[in-house]
Amino acid sequence: MRGVDHDTRTYEVNFSDRGIRISPRQRTRSVEFVPEDFMSTGVPGLDDLLGGGMVEGGTMLLEHDGRASPHSMLTNMLAEAIAADRAVTFVPPVELPPKRLEEIIAERVGSMDELLDEDRFFLVDFANVWENTRRNVFKPQEHDNDHPAAVFRTVDDRRGDREMFTAINVEAQLPALTNDQLRQLRFWEEENLHLPGDTTVYFFNPDTLGDTLAPFYRNGAWQILRTWVEETGLQYLTVEKSPAGYLGATRLVEYTDEKPYMQIQRPPGAGESTEGGGF
Repeated sequence: MRGVDHDTRTYEVNFSDRGIRISPRQRTRSVEFVPEDFMSTGVPGLDDLLGGGMVEGGTMLLEHDGRASPHSMLTNMLAEAIAADRAVTFVPPVELPPKRLEEIIAERVGSMDELLDEDRFFLVDFANVWENTRRNVFKPQEHDNDHPAAVFRTVDDRRGDREMFTAINVEAQLPALTNDQLRQLRFWEEENLHLPGDTTVYFFNPDTLGDTLAPFYRNGAWQILRTWVEETGLQYLTVEKSPAGYLGATRLVEYTDEKPYMQIQRPPGAGESTEGGGF
């Protein structure tokens, strides 16, 4: 069987008088929630692994170990959202400097200045490293009138009737907000500002958050991805929570020289991806 594609999810094996029995034969899914609409991640193989992509109107958590950068996945998600004429709100991490982010946007999407001016891109700079002389760059730590709730209210007013894709680095918010404020802000946003098709990705290294804050985001997420780098240097990704797709599956992450610059090993039987598939 060497070299044959197989399922990498964990199963329980029981030996009985009737032979070997493997469970679960099917992964547990909620009968009350079967998603129909997905937003593509833009990463070949990853949409297959998730059963279609990110659930529209839901929240995804992307955890990393500090060695496996989430930026490539996030870049593809941002590009897919803008290509689909969604508005985008981004809370960038400190380790993604302004010049590099602008280069990425310019290469994959277009001029950031134009996107900002057209109310299609909103940047919330909790890390206080951007100049906010441009429209739709907000600095909650520097200006009292840029309180996070006021910022997100302004973003909601300016995006018009476009659905929103939001990517939030939780660690970047920590210097400005307490744990209680982070929880309150999340619930307030979802209750007061989110349209049915608005989709959000939170990302962080759980080792940098407290023992109560990380579980808060895990418990509230519809989908959870975790990625890490082994001592061998290989990067892996696993689906820890999802109402669709291959729950519990672990796959190898590969980086390439051509767009979208990364791919995920396709699950068995998933067929060919529309963007060339995984590997």
